[in-house]
Amino acid sequence: MKTFKIILALGLTILIAAGLLFPLPQPALAQEETPQPESTHKTYLPIISKYKPPSPVQSYSIGPEGGTFTAVVVDPKDSSIIYLGTYGAGVYKSSDGGTSWTQKINGLANPLIQSLAISPQNSAILYAGTYNNGIYKSTDGGNTWANANAGVSGSLIVYDVEVVPSNPANVYFASRKSGSLVGQVYKSTNAGQSWSLIFSGQNLGAGDYFYDIDIDPTNSNILYVAAHEHGFYKSTNAGGSFTTINNGISDLSSRSLVINPSNPALLFGGVWHGEGIYRSADSGMHWLQVSAGLPADVEVYRLVLGPEGGSNRPVYACTYENGLYRSGNNGASWDSAGLNGQFLYDFAIAPGSPQQWYAGLSYRGLYRSTNSGTNWEPRQAKVSSLSITGLAALPSQQGQVYAGVYGRGVMRTGNLGSSWIEVNTGLTDFQVTSLVALGNTLYALTPSGVFTSGGESWTKINNPITGASDFEGYQQFVLERASEPEEQLEQILTAELDANAIEAGSTPLVSLTTLGGTLYGGTAGSGLWRYSAGSWAYVGLSGYSVISLAADAGLGRLLLSACDPNGVCTVCGYKNGSFSDLNQGLSGLRTNQVLVRGDDYFAATSNGIYIRDNTGAQWILTGAAGKNMISVSYATQNACLMAAGGGGVTYTSTNCGTVWELTTSELNRWSFQAALIDPANPNRLIFGSKEAGAFLWQHE
Repeated sequence: MKTFKIILALGLTILIAAGLLFPLPQPALAQEETPQPESTHKTYLPIISKYKPPSPVQSYSIGPEGGTFTAVVVDPKDSSIIYLGTYGAGVYKSSDGGTSWTQKINGLANPLIQSLAISPQNSAILYAGTYNNGIYKSTDGGNTWANANAGVSGSLIVYDVEVVPSNPANVYFASRKSGSLVGQVYKSTNAGQSWSLIFSGQNLGAGDYFYDIDIDPTNSNILYVAAHEHGFYKSTNAGGSFTTINNGISDLSSRSLVINPSNPALLFGGVWHGEGIYRSADSGMHWLQVSAGLPADVEVYRLVLGPEGGSNRPVYACTYENGLYRSGNNGASWDSAGLNGQFLYDFAIAPGSPQQWYAGLSYRGLYRSTNSGTNWEPRQAKVSSLSITGLAALPSQQGQVYAGVYGRGVMRTGNLGSSWIEVNTGLTDFQVTSLVALGNTLYALTPSGVFTSGGESWTKINNPITGASDFEGYQQFVLERASEPEEQLEQILTAELDANAIEAGSTPLVSLTTLGGTLYGGTAGSGLWRYSAGSWAYVGLSGYSVISLAADAGLGRLLLSACDPNGVCTVCGYKNGSFSDLNQGLSGLRTNQVLVRGDDYFAATSNGIYIRDNTGAQWILTGAAGKNMISVSYATQNACLMAAGGGGVTYTSTNCGTVWELTTSELNRWSFQAALIDPANPNRLIFGSKEAGAFLWQHE
């Protein structure tokens, strides 16, 4: 008799004796084959009670180190104090020049940080601009944060925050409304207690938003604003009105502007669509392109002025995938300052001898140079905002754990996260959205194709050619899996399409499994596909997103979760060319993952963890009721040991998934979308999060 049935039947006998069960009528089911009733769990539904608290556990962040670090600021009064804004894991603080870091997220409801600012007169006061939740403020050096959005309309992405040096009660920020291409500029005259709208992108043609705002250091009535596709604007009355200042600028995709404090008529503006950098010597009345030495078609995200040099201060350009550039002659020429191939979000200089240069990168975290950019080194010990999109172990490689890391490819650890190495030979696309182990083969799903490996080098399988790829549907799937700014994701996918890395008409896979030696793949919006003889063939479910796949080898059946264009999801089976409804008991729920363990099925859903056997009539809730569960797995050495991750929660089961225990509240900030029980020690589990890397869980 099956393990699941033995355990559950015993529990039911006890509950029946206690009068805690009631009979349920059998629903009419559209089944692939008529089930043969074998156990009482098809007739009775247990009332789930509270169980004793779990035994003490400890959780540790185990990296990999890095992530997308969108903001770097240095304390103006103490250059050993540095603050990091990460896209996913909130704010970090270092008091020793970046040697060690402490996470500072108390009160910070949104850990997606887009910008940071520090008050020049009181460095205990910080402002954090978030992605979708406006602005937060700290008055104690980041130890606590409070929402500071009084007077702000809607959910805003805050790209830049500026504090007036001569009057820090005056604060400005530049933004975009979430879900739109319209932004606003706000002003506070009381240090963020309340805000007033001073400039709306709704007034710019069809609408636009704002990346940057800068204040003339000698006259705080003069402001400059960078509009996404409308160039630069200027105010001479502290934001009372703005006028365009684009004379001489042919590329209006403005991103950043800096003002030389020793000569405030000298401005530099960076643009995105290839023309690099412009300079104005007359406060923006006229502009001249000054891009000699910059790469062709360079995309400039941010400009920073060096602290030395007076009216000839060095200018630094943070670029998209071209690293850092420097000009020491007011833009007449530019030279590389290192980090080639990297996207720099931010750059800061800590004064001293030598200067300490800090660069916030996409995916690779924080780097430091102490020799003016000749050499760079990572400076992010134990800081991770990486998205772990899959965890896997190969039976042939004991002690090795692989992680799909969005933006970094595939990484491996042989010491439970003490160190990680990239395993990317042959992997030409590092945007890994899922990592799956099937037998002794790894499969990495990416926008440009599926890559296979035995653990060292990778071979590419092209995506299915559907002819009608759902670009928006796939983009939404990636955003659910990866901490990635929407603008950057669109840039990456568009660039891969333009470079033919993604074949015309092809559709990336979002799920994968194998059955009977045949590979099956699910897509976002183009249904289910089968791979054989070197090519993909359409199976069915056109218009559906097949977000999870599993194989029941015993019945020769696929188990899958598919969602229609309206987001209504169902679990079904596929066998012998036809689909069958297996969703009884899951109506109205989103099933994020399906899992087959022998002849038992599991579903991680938007309302907890469900179980049924493969000939059963209905799914039964066994744990995590009310929780959005994302991942579920079992131990290879003992299938009755199970782990599951969800939105802010992790659960374990030691009795084959019939009872689940909440493991620890220490991990409650993150979405745990991957779970793996250590093959070498079942008391240790690894959970992979969307926002903050991987965590090791173990009994004390």
